[in-house]
Amino acid sequence: MSVMALKHFAATDIQLSQFDGWTVLRFFWPSFSVSPANINDNDREFAQAMLIEAIDASKNMGIVEYLFASAIPPAGAFGTVLINFAKAAPLTFFKFATHKDLMNPVIYNSIRNALALNFRTAKDMREMIPQDFSW
Repeated sequence: MSVMALKHFAATDIQLSQFDGWTVLRFFWPSFSVSPANINDNDREFAQAMLIEAIDASKNMGIVEYLFASAIPPAGAFGTVLINFAKAAPLTFFKFATHKDLMNPVIYNSIRNALALNFRTAKDMREMIPQDFSW
């Protein structure tokens, strides 16, 4: 997976709640240090963009990668967020995922790790800059 730009969303198109956004960011970076109460609209947008990219990239994996990749089964709070978001999100948010894919969303470990690495600087900057950081 190469470095890519994430989608941006108007405030009215951000579907993740403050807590859901924090849960998604913790999925990618378990040590994410911003508290759920301090998650702002920029953070929610970033989390939603990461989640959409992870779902789409996992769907777009090649067949060989698919056979050998390990998927992350939705579990706990993140599993609830993933399933609820995938079922509610408009198909226009996605490039590759279909309605059927979104009924049982999967995120592969390799996709999670690549996205976490590619956007680590943005995460680090957000942790250092309290409320004014826009990814």
